[in-house]
Amino acid sequence: MFFNNFFLGCILLTLFGCGSSDIKASPESDKSSRANEKIFELNLVDKQISDQGGVAKIFKNTHSCKLSVELFSSYGKETYDFNFKSSKLKTTNHSTYKYVNGIVSYGTEDDKELQELMAEPKEKTTELNEMELIKEEKVVGNKNKKIAEEFQYYLSQFPTDVILKCE
Repeated sequence: MFFNNFFLGCILLTLFGCGSSDIKASPESDKSSRANEKIFELNLVDKQISDQGGVAKIFKNTHSCKLSVELFSSYGKETYDFNFKSSKLKTTNHSTYKYVNGIVSYGTEDDKELQELMAEPKEKTTELNEMELIKEEKVVGNKNKKIAEEFQYYLSQFPTDVILKCE
């Protein structure tokens, strides 16, 4: 009986320590908890930008902001991660996905971009909403005019006071 109580006491002492107040979170862990603080979110269906579903979010960290956009369509989804500061685009990660069990290709051979987005018939059973990555690119600054225009368009959908938080 004494041994059980002694053993339990040792476990509790090990788990909860001696109540030392010298133990504090490291500055790195404090920074990482603020690393991607969401400051605003838009429903792109409500803004009539996407009828299939979509969301745009702005995250702030200590040095810059990230505008994350996710758009859904009947073919799949498209994502953008725009990293910026003071409304100036630094880098962009752009990805395009298609549903594995999506629409069977019926486009013409000339319409390669549309055919890329269409799923091909599969013999094996897969998850209903499973997607596969078909395109991924990383762009620095405004080197890709289309992506720079997309950034300006989505950024313009946010209230000015939210954008000013990224100065």
